[in-house]
Amino acid sequence: MRTPGPWRQGFLLNTPRRRWTVEERDRGNEIEKRQVFSNFYLEDQGRSRQRVCVCENPDDAQIIADLPKMNDVLKKCELFIEATIIETGFMVKIKKELLSELRAVVRDKF
Repeated sequence: MRTPGPWRQGFLLNTPRRRWTVEERDRGNEIEKRQVFSNFYLEDQGRSRQRVCVCENPDDAQIIADLPKMNDVLKKCELFIEATIIETGFMVKIKKELLSELRAVVRDKF
């Protein structure tokens, strides 16, 4: 079972008691953007968050943060492909291959 969501890419949290220099703020934001958190709610500025992982770069963190949503989309694609009526032999083969590939990556873990 996966870590509960929602998942989000990190960003520098507002801390009213702390005065950041531009360099400190930029560095802190760079560090935050390389992380993925669960239980990240904007209402509490992410204070209830739990780290899921740390990535080498922010782009990787964004992809990982989006994985649960991507998995949901793939599940819908799987249902659509299953419901599609295809009669010709070639298309039946492609449909079976697509369903097989989707089922290999779509898991109930997300």
